[in-house]
Amino acid sequence: MASIWMPDAPPATPNAQDDEFADASGGLPSGWTEFDPGAIQTVNESAAGCELSTATHAGSQVTGIYKSIPSGDFSITIKVALSGLGVTNSIRAMICLWEDPSNTAKALRTLGITQNATQGQIDVIQWNNYTTLTSTLATLAMSVDEGPTVLYLRIRRTGTAYAFDVSSDGNGFEQVHTIAALGITPTAMGLAMDNTASGANVKTTTSFFRYKASDV
Repeated sequence: MASIWMPDAPPATPNAQDDEFADASGGLPSGWTEFDPGAIQTVNESAAGCELSTATHAGSQVTGIYKSIPSGDFSITIKVALSGLGVTNSIRAMICLWEDPSNTAKALRTLGITQNATQGQIDVIQWNNYTTLTSTLATLAMSVDEGPTVLYLRIRRTGTAYAFDVSSDGNGFEQVHTIAALGITPTAMGLAMDNTASGANVKTTTSFFRYKASDV
């Protein structure tokens, strides 16, 4: 009989950086540090996964949780759901690389789901700091009817080059963007969100975070 590979199943040999968010312990998951300079975020490890939530706020304000990045090549993958309204501004669920999360003036790079009033999209964003979106490096647009609210996101590093990928099923990934150099040296990786002027509370739920010490 043929075997079936299930992308949501935990790997047979997990990496020390992996987290299946299966403890349902409430609060911040063990091994992670919260990034919340404006004190607007709630973190809850529930039976569904790691939940990040914030109330609507004026202007971008990235929040999240992070851990240090080991040296060398890597692939980091998450499965994330975004819960909110179709909005006039934007709500985001992201996988994030921080230049230095202990310094709020430092830069970030994100790959994420963005939902706004006209469409859902996948975008790669360059942030000058946690409140300043400098530029959108790449966008994969989808109609608002297709609203991408549950997706697999992946960032890969080989040397100084980075690739940003997305998948609807965890099996086949589409490359959204590649860049020969990131412009920063990230020291931390993790989950992030933003809830800019949506007029409502927004929640992201991440089923797992998985790390491989290679470019898959």
